Amino acid sequence: MFLPIVLLITALLGLTWADANVGAVSPRSGSAALPITVNNSPLTATDAITIPRMLSYQGRLTDTLGNPVPDSNYQLIFRLYTRETGGSPFWAEAQTVPVRNGLFSVLLGAVNPIPSVPDAGNLYLSLQVGTVRELTPRLRIVSSAYAFKADSANYAYAAQADNAWVRGTPDSVLFTVRQLGIARGGAGNMLYGSYPYTHTNLGVACTTGTSGHEKAYCTVGGGLGNIASGNFGTVGGGVHNTASGDYATVGGGLGNIGGSFAATVGGGGHNIGSGNYATVGGGQQNTASSYSAT
Repeated sequence: MFLPIVLLITALLGLTWADANVGAVSPRSGSAALPITVNNSPLTATDAITIPRMLSYQGRLTDTLGNPVPDSNYQLIFRLYTRETGGSPFWAEAQTVPVRNGLFSVLLGAVNPIPSVPDAGNLYLSLQVGTVRELTPRLRIVSSAYAFKADSANYAYAAQADNAWVRGTPDSVLFTVRQLGIARGGAGNMLYGSYPYTHTNLGVACTTGTSGHEKAYCTVGGGLGNIASGNFGTVGGGVHNTASGDYATVGGGLGNIGGSFAATVGGGGHNIGSGNYATVGGGQQNTASSYSAT
């Protein structure tokens, strides 16, 4: 029986339930005061800013083996609770959502506006896919849903551990709480295997790992149609390049293959490094097929 699960990618939730009358606005120290405008017209003291009663939410649907569900439109039912388990939802809505490579993005409240959120911070989101039972655990919504410290915005925080960003030292560095794979969204990329959290895939229509195998630390830096299918395999960019050997590297170019252990192809076109530790610097249609050949 098909039973999808949800791997929460990110939940960027901005929500404040009030209409604020705009009066005097004081700039921060050292900054110049600028007029607040709506549709290029300055606001007066009697104008009001209406905060949309919606949450922006993104997620990923997979089957029980961790593979993305087939591309299709799915009926998703969202509910908000004031309890982590049990109880009755104080808000719910159903949306038919397009899912591609398991990824989806919705605006909660677009169908049924969210009336309010609890002042005490006890806010939990649940998801149900079609007629399958409601998924667990519920996601607790904290901090950013209440615009916590929005004036300084040190960092965005969502309560689920995999989504939690913490400040590093120095502050220019962000760390995730757990190891997470990285892929460019909406680009048809695939991260195969049970260790996708070690993969980096920033290309378009690119693949890391090998279907049905356990490959780790595969990297595609960019480009189109590139494949890093060996353990620690790396493709820097280019088009239709493949690093299929463990520790193999293809720097870029077109149609190059690093097919053996630690083989390297620097670039060029249709070059092959098929011997262990073999190297092709560039050029066209060159092959290094022996051990440590260059």
